[in-house]
Amino acid sequence: MKDEIHQDTQPHMTQKPIFFSLLCVASFVYNGLIILLLLTAFFFQAYLIEMIREYANYQAPETSFYVFLISGLLLVGLAFYGVLKMWQLKKAGFYFFLLSNVLVMILLQLFFTLSLWHLVSTILILFLFWIYAKRMK
Repeated sequence: MKDEIHQDTQPHMTQKPIFFSLLCVASFVYNGLIILLLLTAFFFQAYLIEMIREYANYQAPETSFYVFLISGLLLVGLAFYGVLKMWQLKKAGFYFFLLSNVLVMILLQLFFTLSLWHLVSTILILFLFWIYAKRMK
């Protein structure tokens, strides 16, 4: 009798859908690579600033480069944490991932002159997040 009660109170492991698992793994890889790229850029910042100024003809102050790197690391780290929580089937992970992606989109709009295509794709991504959030309820 005690064994039956104990077994019923243990949380049941739910099976993750295969497409969800693939998206989480792809997000882990993508965010991990972006973190590595941002860390590499942080260590080679002087060379990168010189190269950007010479080849891109972009004369931004060095502080904007630091702000971009640090905020990028924080936001991509937040996205990685969100994917980790989603992998653990925690609903809060979706909100961390959503917040990070929305802030990254805003950051890219602030730092770079982007095309109409980027604006349309940003709106589409936000729309897809909205649809997913409605289905979670």
